[in-house]
This record gives sequence, C-alpha cells and structure tokens, in this order.
Amino acid sequence: MIRTTADPGLDRARQRGVGVQSASVSASGAELDGLDALKERQLLFRWVRDLDRAQFALGDTARSSRLWQEAALMGFDPERLTRLLYGGQDPHDTAALEAIDRVWRQEQRQQHGWRRPAWWPGAVRQPSAWHRSAPGAAAPTHRSGR
Repeated sequence: MIRTTADPGLDRARQRGVGVQSASVSASGAELDGLDALKERQLLFRWVRDLDRAQFALGDTARSSRLWQEAALMGFDPERLTRLLYGGQDPHDTAALEAIDRVWRQEQRQQHGWRRPAWWPGAVRQPSAWHRSAPGAAAPTHRSGR
C-alpha cells in the first residue's frame, strides 16, 4: 500500500496563493493511464494477499467468500485473481506477482484485444435476439396457384 505524507511547504504555498499545479493536472493522459494501471495492480496484489491469508492461513471461509464477492464488485477478473492466487509463488513476492500478471495481460491482449468482460459496468451489451438457443420461427408459406 502506498502511503504519502503531507508536504507542509506545499500547503503553505497553496495558502499564500502561489501557483502550484497538482500532479493530476500536469500529468499527460498516457501517464495517468500508467498510474491507474499501477494502482490497480497494487490493489490487486493486496487483494491476493488478503485472499491468501483468509483461505490458507486462517481457513476462514466466510471471510474468503466476502473477499471474492467484493473483488467481483470492484471489477477484478476472477481468472486473473485465480492465476495470481494459485500461481505457486509467495503472495508477498511482488516481483513474482508482477511476472505472472504480465504474462496474463499479454495473453488477454492476444486473445481478446483488450475487450472488456460482459459483466464490466458500462460494457456494450448485444441485443437479446443476438444469440438464440433455437432457430427463429419460419415465415408462413403462401400457397400460390389457387
């Protein structure tokens, strides 16, 4: 988890009205995407550590179930979490988690071209008639020649 401390000099500069730009304003779009991806990975690795502790160290099925449900609500891909959790590495080894996650992300890019999962909030949904389990009804036949 990243912890930051307040900079008293920065606070004094803001109180005096000195022009200080925030990092989010001065950062480019590509940097923000990289920062968001980094934050997501750090949160994901933290989640893997919590799941590892709940499932394996404590054997707490209720806590484990709650963590899986919260992970789904946060939008984590269950396949990604499973690969990190059961990858055979120490969950506190960030470099090993990074390596496994990097491979998973490359596979996802190759297979799906970075498409969002269907359950992701805001994902485009196909019309309900797009997929049918049975063929559509046949058009009525007209008798000709009577």
